[in-house]
Amino acid sequence: MTLMRKLSSLRVALIAGASLLIAVAACSSNSHPPTAGGGTSASSGFASSGASGASSGTSGASSGASGTSGASGTSGTSGSSGGDGGGGCSAVTKDGTNVHITEVAANTPVATGGAITPGKYILTKYELFTGPGGPTGVAEDYQNETIVFAAATANAYFESGTATGPRYSESQSRTYVLNGTDLVFTDTCPVGRQGVSGSYSVQGNLILIQQGPARLLTYTRQ
Repeated sequence: MTLMRKLSSLRVALIAGASLLIAVAACSSNSHPPTAGGGTSASSGFASSGASGASSGTSGASSGASGTSGASGTSGTSGSSGGDGGGGCSAVTKDGTNVHITEVAANTPVATGGAITPGKYILTKYELFTGPGGPTGVAEDYQNETIVFAAATANAYFESGTATGPRYSESQSRTYVLNGTDLVFTDTCPVGRQGVSGSYSVQGNLILIQQGPARLLTYTRQ
């Protein structure tokens, strides 16, 4: 009876001990749950993403404003047309309209000469005779001329140009003589210039001066 009681007490003790061990093991298991594989990765990923964003922002800020461009240089002024080649050789100035060269399909008229009345004459017609059946038309080139005839002098202003404007101008001081139907000019200023001479005709208040075989310039007294 005593032995049976002792065995029974021992079995109870063993069962109690086993139960205690099982409880301890269960407790230990619940206090340290396994870490989910995505948890650490997720936490690390977000942190990295945030750092990356901050880094990107810093990079954007460091790009800096672009430098201002330099001011463009000013363009040079255009050159002026040719000045007075005569250097103020006479007091005669421009006093008329530009006369364009007109081609005429006919022979050049024959000069008749005549007495020149002193006064101011302005170029009013410039004809180029091309012969019967020749070309006709009006050129872009023009001439502007004023001649002041006195007893033995014929001071003048001369200008030539194109549709774009004057090309050359000068004042002239010169003398002249009549020799039959020839009008002979001698330039005294500009120095060293050979005056243009040619046959001429006087028709009322007009002087027609032929230059070369085909050019005829008509001047009208003012």
